[in-house]
Amino acid sequence: MPGQRFIRAVVLGGAGLIAGLLAVDVALTSIDTSASVESIIGAVVLVALFGAVGLLVAYQQPRNAMGWLMFGAGLAFIINSAASEYCVLVYREHRLWRGLGPLSALVQPMWAPAILCLVLLVLLFPDAQLPVGHWRTALGGCWQQAGSGW
Repeated sequence: MPGQRFIRAVVLGGAGLIAGLLAVDVALTSIDTSASVESIIGAVVLVALFGAVGLLVAYQQPRNAMGWLMFGAGLAFIINSAASEYCVLVYREHRLWRGLGPLSALVQPMWAPAILCLVLLVLLFPDAQLPVGHWRTALGGCWQQAGSGW
């Protein structure tokens, strides 16, 4: 198991990454004239719920996979949201950093890993152990869907 110092560095780095991406998402959404306040609030609440709670659980119990899955879902959702907003602005404005356009189009489908993390949260709750039986088949289907969504 990694040391507490490493876990703390990962959690602080993850918190900084989520906060930075959230600020970029809010800034990009505020530039878009067709975006609503509800979409900004929805993104902030979604990422805050999954990202912050996931990081808190991961910091307190680093071996608990549930915290890391929640953090992964929050991170994937905010990457998806920021990339989507950037793609829309590049399409409408035609004057933003066009070099980031292909990158944002590439990472925009992060909704698939985010949904996979949410499904895994449900399947693995509460002790991060997969139940026996047909649930393993369901997990295989989740992996196929996530792979085809990318």
